Amino acid sequence: MTAAPNLAQQRALAYSPKPFGALSLFASTYVIRHLVRHPDKTKRLYHRLIGHMNVSIVVRSLAILWGNWAVPEGTPNVAGAVGTVQTCTVQGFLSELLS
Repeated sequence: MTAAPNLAQQRALAYSPKPFGALSLFASTYVIRHLVRHPDKTKRLYHRLIGHMNVSIVVRSLAILWGNWAVPEGTPNVAGAVGTVQTCTVQGFLSELLS
């Protein structure tokens, strides 16, 4: 049986994905913005696929940024849990839908 993570480990698990989620969000937003500003690019199937993939990456990045904040408050061994059952359910749905 493994021991529960200590507070420092919980914080590391909770906050280490957030910078990468932010980078992913900014990069995907940039790609979408580039495609929207150049309508000639949307004529090719390749660019339309890239645009739609980046839309799903934006939603997934938001779920990563949302992270442990969506977990119901008082959940044991989860640092930063301030959400409700509904926020946790929505985040889980979006994560599974777009994974």
